[in-house]
Amino acid sequence: MQGWTTEAVVLKRVNVGEADRVITLLTPDSGKLVGVAKGIRKPNSGQAAYFEPGNHIVLSIHQTKSLPIFAQSRLVNQFSAAKTKLQRLKQVFEILELADLLFVEDNQDVEAFDSIIRILERLDTDHISLSDIQERLNQLLIHLGYQDWHQTAHRSILDYASSLVERPVRSYDFLSVEKKDMVK
Repeated sequence: MQGWTTEAVVLKRVNVGEADRVITLLTPDSGKLVGVAKGIRKPNSGQAAYFEPGNHIVLSIHQTKSLPIFAQSRLVNQFSAAKTKLQRLKQVFEILELADLLFVEDNQDVEAFDSIIRILERLDTDHISLSDIQERLNQLLIHLGYQDWHQTAHRSILDYASSLVERPVRSYDFLSVEKKDMVK
């Protein structure tokens, strides 16, 4: 069984069986990565808190014939200030959902990973502007090969991102603020 260690941002998790979770991560060296955290839901699991959505972690991964197994992890940043206010928490989950929809598996992109980390760090501060987050997300989309949001007919960056993934984004409407020059 081949293994390695990497940084990751936890994008989402789904309970399976009695004690396991399927976890979706965003990593700098593998892009989006889906794997299993075995026994993570047991009451005595010391790793459960690290695999919560929005956490920045370093973890060991063991490759198997099917899904990789996520083992030991260490918390780098849980972005706790962003998770103390409901509005900010909604914003974190919207960014995580967009990252899950826009990134693909097995695509190494350190710069895009770092962009997501910087957006989450900005959300973790007290002084944040919506336009700053929208511009950072726009720069990420441009880096991923998409057109500049400002050059499209879309009314918001959320509408634009939804059209890129060809389905509505299910999280909250944090990024749906319209362009100033457009009428509702």
